Amino acid sequence: TTPGKQSFLIASYVMFVPFLSCFLLRKRINGRELLAAILTLAGIGCISLNESLTIGLGEGLSVGFAFLFALQIVLVSIFARNEDPIRLSFFQFLSAGLLAAVTALLTDGIPQSCSLLTLGSLLYLIVPNTVLAFTIQNVAQRYTSETATAILLSLESLFGFLFSVWFLEEPVTAKVVLGCILIFAAVLLSKIDAAKFLKRHNIGIPTPKQP
Repeated sequence: TTPGKQSFLIASYVMFVPFLSCFLLRKRINGRELLAAILTLAGIGCISLNESLTIGLGEGLSVGFAFLFALQIVLVSIFARNEDPIRLSFFQFLSAGLLAAVTALLTDGIPQSCSLLTLGSLLYLIVPNTVLAFTIQNVAQRYTSETATAILLSLESLFGFLFSVWFLEEPVTAKVVLGCILIFAAVLLSKIDAAKFLKRHNIGIPTPKQP
């Protein structure tokens, strides 16, 4: 699949989180989350389904990863209650690194050489894209609201799509744009409680004057 499509397909984890929370944590699914799930499903269909109404391998893997990422979010919410966020992040990185190393050795064997491009790609994935990003997120969430954090994180899918069009000249069709809009709307809908958002930011709702 293309990076632009994948950016929004991965954001479909918002559809899985409420259902996994219901199954694992016995939390009820409210109407807002259900509507977000429906919008996400419609967006996935617009982005992934081709003329024969089938989903390609790349799109299917992206949605599968979104499910696993949703499972990670729910599990982290369980374990993070009694753990230090930095310590938890460290063991997440350690586990991911060991699993990635074992998988690489099993599929490709021991590399005979390593080019500067390969080394640079690995360093990019490890340092800014994983260690710095997740650690800064965990620390920053101590100083900002969950609503603001959710909105900022949801922009990842938008930036991924825009950069794919800009750098890789990814073709944009009306169907793909509609799917991206639906998924992005679902992300915002699932993470923002309008009443709490207005109250938290001291935004008053005007009321009609009494005669």
